[in-house]
Amino acid sequence: MLTATGAPYDRKWGRRVTGADAMHFDTDTDFGELGKLCREIQEAHDRTDYTERFDWIDRIRPIPDPLALQEVEEHLTDRLTRGDITDLELSPPEIVDWSAVTGFRYHFEARKKFQHPELRIQDYLRGLAGAEDRPSVLDAAYLRRRYIWAVDGDSRQITKWPVWRCLAGEFEFKGSIYIIDEGEIFSVSPDYLRTLNDSISAVPLVTDIPWPPAAPSTSEDEFNGKAAASIPSALLMDKKLVNARTQTTPIEVCDVLTADGRLIHVKRHLGSSDLSHLFSQGFVSAQLLQEDAIFRKAAAEKIKELAPDTSFGFFETPSLDTTRFQVIYAIVASWKGRSLAQALPFFSKVNLDRTIQELTNRGYRIGLSQVDTTKAS
Repeated sequence: MLTATGAPYDRKWGRRVTGADAMHFDTDTDFGELGKLCREIQEAHDRTDYTERFDWIDRIRPIPDPLALQEVEEHLTDRLTRGDITDLELSPPEIVDWSAVTGFRYHFEARKKFQHPELRIQDYLRGLAGAEDRPSVLDAAYLRRRYIWAVDGDSRQITKWPVWRCLAGEFEFKGSIYIIDEGEIFSVSPDYLRTLNDSISAVPLVTDIPWPPAAPSTSEDEFNGKAAASIPSALLMDKKLVNARTQTTPIEVCDVLTADGRLIHVKRHLGSSDLSHLFSQGFVSAQLLQEDAIFRKAAAEKIKELAPDTSFGFFETPSLDTTRFQVIYAIVASWKGRSLAQALPFFSKVNLDRTIQELTNRGYRIGLSQVDTTKAS
């Protein structure tokens, strides 16, 4: 089921609205006003102005026919059985606390201390083929009953997900394009997917930053520290939080800040939830730096604590010239020779595309960087 969640423009709907077939939100209203509220909900449901900002919603459809859905699922598991994993991957289906998670274990390794630094579908299929409890027929029901564990440095379980929920990718079946994300399968308009991929491919790739080497076991914290040390005139801002009036939690200005105005945001792994969070973080920071003078002042004070010289003093201004700054999203992963459009999860591409448009409209320059882990596939 395709679910949408967001903050409404009109506060009469509360601070957050979420829903699919059903709508959920919290708001204060008198009992006598419920009828009016229901009519307003119906009116909102019938409006079409959402297409100005979220036209992609109409390009993605769940599969309502159970028999058709079963046929697509059988096609997918047949591909896994044959080892045809083109455009398919495993990734955590939710945001992961990478400061705690150091690796993963598959269900057939439950009694082992060994852990994988990254989720790789080829590792899973290879291990499953030699497992004692390997199924005679690999189907969706089996993958929904078997789990992948996220574990810490002592191999203790932190969380787990069904294997099916970790499957991600885009694939073609009977002339139609489908995506699987967090255990749900949707059909996607080929024209929209082509337009989306073209948009992502058009974003400039940043190639002049001397990134440090990264292995599959390199943590995000470790990589950020090494990056700040290897990039000339760079300041480590990872976890250096700044308070903002309009946000309930403190904000990171970026992970690495350079003296020439590059706001670098880094993410390890290609998980859809993690990447969407990354793009949102970069946008929120850029928006606050542009709009909130108090946030800029607090950011400038934080930077002075970290670097007393004046190299990074560009936030001490009554207004911000956004054209001086470049927002860079750096993703550290096993790219396997794939481009961003080929490797990014579908919904991450949707979020990135929207973020690029928003930041560009605000005057920021945008850049993307692919940092490849060194382990051979």
